[in-house]
Amino acid sequence: MTSQKQQLNEQKMINHLSTVVILTAFKLLAGIIGHSGAMISDAVHSLSDVFATFIAFLGVKLSKKSADSEHPYGHDRLECVASMVLAAILLATGIGIGMSGVKTIIAGDYSHLQAPGTIALVAARFLQKRGCSGIPDIMRRF
Repeated sequence: MTSQKQQLNEQKMINHLSTVVILTAFKLLAGIIGHSGAMISDAVHSLSDVFATFIAFLGVKLSKKSADSEHPYGHDRLECVASMVLAAILLATGIGIGMSGVKTIIAGDYSHLQAPGTIALVAARFLQKRGCSGIPDIMRRF
């Protein structure tokens, strides 16, 4: 891949990630204002996806560095390290969200839970129509 084409793809990815971060903030705000645990969980999940994508991108970029005096065989294994970090982050995020739900269920005290407000429902519908539930195909190029 030419350097110019690679820079263009990197810029596209950065622009897309910026958009996803803004949508994630919107989800979080709508979840908090609208009292929607599902919307807040989705925002946390989206943010972990952004972070994971960034780590994967960084791992691939660093693994392409050529050999140097300290690493005579190159930096290929950095991609594996990034994958392991990524797995740990996603595991921790899933466990955190799951534990929160299980604690609520085990406690059995649902009096503090509220039905999602209108803003959370409208935001969910808006995001669903825009296909903003995850990171699209552009990320698969990296």
